[in-house]
Parts: sequence; structure tokens; C-alpha cells
Amino acid sequence: MKRLARKKTEEAPKGAPEWMTTFSDLMNLLLCFFVLLFAMSNVDQEKFDQVAASLSSSFSIFSGGKSSIGDGQLINMGVAQLNDFNQYFSNMGQTTESIDGEEIEQLKQLLAEANKAETEKMYDNITEMSAQYNLD
Repeated sequence: MKRLARKKTEEAPKGAPEWMTTFSDLMNLLLCFFVLLFAMSNVDQEKFDQVAASLSSSFSIFSGGKSSIGDGQLINMGVAQLNDFNQYFSNMGQTTESIDGEEIEQLKQLLAEANKAETEKMYDNITEMSAQYNLD
């Protein structure tokens, strides 16, 4: 009875295949290229709003032009800042020519009042905390 010599099995190389390293380098360079393009681009806010409004009306999942924003309160720390978000969302894509000058002034006044109220609230909180922790 003859014993045959066993063939040594070749072990698979450890790590990733060589092509995968080259491919990942290519993808990394493409990512850097597009990030660079994006960083150097200028976004026209009016055109962006028009595109957003167009896409919103084209791909809306709500019937009758309704939106999910506006009912109830948002549960977030920024609730005070987002109270008029529904109005902004429904007017998205409109140019300033389609809004009355009077309406713009009213919106500016509302924004100034909201900022003042928020600032006063923040001042009161800071004053209260500094008194609580004996800070000067």
C-alpha cells in the first residue's frame, strides 16, 4: 500500500483583494472632486426655492395640496423658532414680487418681535442660572 503525498493547499491572501484598494482610491478621489465642486458653487436662493416648490407640487403625496406641517406643535427645543414654518412652507417658491410690500413689513415686524421675545427669555434664563450658581 503506497501512500500518496498530500498536496499542500494554498492559503488565500489575507486582506482585501488588490483591485478593491484601487477602486476605493478612485471612489475617494471622486468624492473629493465633487465636494470641491460643491464648495466652489454658488447657490441661487430664488432658483432653489422655485425648484423645491416645483418638486414639492410634482411629487406631493398629500391630496388637495395639503401638507403634514402645521397641525399641532413640534416637540423640539426650537419650537419658538418654528411657529411660522407652515406659512414659510406654503409660500415656498414665491418671489418677493408676488408678496405685498405691506406683508413683507408685517413679516419683518413679527420676526423682530419674536427675536426680541426669545432674547428676553434667554436673558432671564441666564440671569436665573447665574444667581442659582453664584456666578458674576
